[in-house]
Amino acid sequence: MSFKHIVISSVFLLGSLSVKAQSYILNQNHTFNKQWQSVLYFEPNYTHFGSSLPSMDFESKKRVDSIKLARAGVKERKTWFGRKLLVEPFVKVDTGDFYMEINPAVNGKFGRDLNDKTDETLYTNTRGVFLQGHLTDKVSFYSSFYENQSFFPQYMDSVIRSYSVVPGEGRYKGFKDGGFDYAMASGVVQFKPTKWLGAAIGHDRLNYRHGYRSLFLSDHLMNYPFMKLKTTLLGGVVNYETVVTWFQESRRTPDVGPAEDVLIRKNGNFHYLSFKPSQHFELGVFEGSIFKTWDDLTGKQVFNYGIVNPLPFYNYTMAEDSPDIYGIIGAQFSTYFLQSTQVYGQIATDENGGSGFQLGASYNYEGLFTLGLEYNKTKELYRASNGNDGLPEEYRYADYQHFNQPLGNAWGGDTEELIARLQFQYKRFLIRTQINYSTDNDNEKRILRGNVGYILNPSYNAHFYVGGLMHSQYNTEWLSFGFKTALRSNYLDF
Repeated sequence: MSFKHIVISSVFLLGSLSVKAQSYILNQNHTFNKQWQSVLYFEPNYTHFGSSLPSMDFESKKRVDSIKLARAGVKERKTWFGRKLLVEPFVKVDTGDFYMEINPAVNGKFGRDLNDKTDETLYTNTRGVFLQGHLTDKVSFYSSFYENQSFFPQYMDSVIRSYSVVPGEGRYKGFKDGGFDYAMASGVVQFKPTKWLGAAIGHDRLNYRHGYRSLFLSDHLMNYPFMKLKTTLLGGVVNYETVVTWFQESRRTPDVGPAEDVLIRKNGNFHYLSFKPSQHFELGVFEGSIFKTWDDLTGKQVFNYGIVNPLPFYNYTMAEDSPDIYGIIGAQFSTYFLQSTQVYGQIATDENGGSGFQLGASYNYEGLFTLGLEYNKTKELYRASNGNDGLPEEYRYADYQHFNQPLGNAWGGDTEELIARLQFQYKRFLIRTQINYSTDNDNEKRILRGNVGYILNPSYNAHFYVGGLMHSQYNTEWLSFGFKTALRSNYLDF
């Protein structure tokens, strides 16, 4: 059965369910989520923030929405136009059993690299839609579509052409002279028919983390199909999930006819077990495996039953003896002090003896002031068969990549990075800055970026902004301004 048929069948199944408690998938924008995570962390529903697709109950969502409006100084508007522009979701349907928000997904960004002698205008023109809600009581969903045209500064242009995709977005085609035309579509349906069992199916990017980066599986990637099963025990104290994914290589299968050759696929299998004995502390154990599903010698797809294995650590032991499987394991933790200070971290190792380490801390004062510091180091972590790493040919198609990008740390498996982040909000005004300092194979990178924004509508993160980015490796000084609705994470620190 194809993935498309599975999705369609699942949607009809979900429409027939009738259960009682409401659930809402957290917004996919990391920056705005981090701003309110300290509030959500102490909600009584024991949300496991380190897992993929963390959700909160609908009452918690409404409390966070009211806090966001109050801290932005938003006042009630009498007219429909005033409410939609400044206060409410653009479209909201609420019948009790069915709730849905529909919001514009836009980004109009214009700027210039001051060190670019061509004096080219850089811009991004994004149009789209984002909808999210719940059906009956325990079925939650979201879907989005973005259409984009962009001209990027030299450093992003180089990254995009080396990966053959726009990071976090999708494959591109040329636009005018040196630009990029690309689109992105996502959709997830998540349901929980009982208190202890849940499932999700969709096309998006998942991540396991408490901080900015993830050593395990990150969301700087292009979207991919996935299926997830999840169980919770002891009233939410224990959470276990298993995920199957469909990743792609940038290489195509050999010519089989007049149609365009399909891209070579590979499967991922991920297990995550988390333990949250209190609302202050969370501990998780992660396992990830990549399976080769294409054989160049026979020109056929191959199948390994480990792809659908629901039990942890078995695949990792198999990877040690097979070039057709790559395995990585790790653990992460997060703890809060006084509801404002978070300390978190990750450790990881793979079948080849590579290693990764993360330690971070953040301070969040009532969602108005956030300060964070994070250190990441990887050494010979992740298998990457891009033709430049000296790996044997037999490792092809079982590397820890999706369209040439590492699934974990965005800067790869042999790097050291320090990240400092600051965010301050006063009513509708927002100030954000971030510094990245890293070394990678004796190459030193420094990225400094910041912006000042004015929040038009907190309900869907609509805001005007003006900002800049400096990249030492490419001598970039990128100034920009624009208007966007920040409904998902976008990364520019490559």
